[in-house]
Amino acid sequence: MNKVRLAFLAIFTSFLIVFSVPSNAMLAGELLEEKDSNVIYNYLAGLADMMSYMEYVNGNEAREKCIYDWFYNTEGSIEKIHYYLEKYSDRFSEGILIILAKRACPLPESKN
Repeated sequence: MNKVRLAFLAIFTSFLIVFSVPSNAMLAGELLEEKDSNVIYNYLAGLADMMSYMEYVNGNEAREKCIYDWFYNTEGSIEKIHYYLEKYSDRFSEGILIILAKRACPLPESKN
């Protein structure tokens, strides 16, 4: 992704998160109580976009692309996310998404 697209994506995502649902961390159960599936999807997409963007900023373009592709282009990823949100409804939705992204796109091994 080019830098202009990523900058636009980060700004757009920020607006989605701020105006779609409360910007506070949400328990998965609270997120799933939202009746509008577009709001739920936009919230999750905003989280995935920000995780992807953070990897880009940190210079890990391979992981940035992996997270983006995992969320948007991997068949069944949204269903899997919903499954874990329901299973761990008492946990923060952000943490669940971070764990799932880490499983799909492992962190590079540190060079010590």
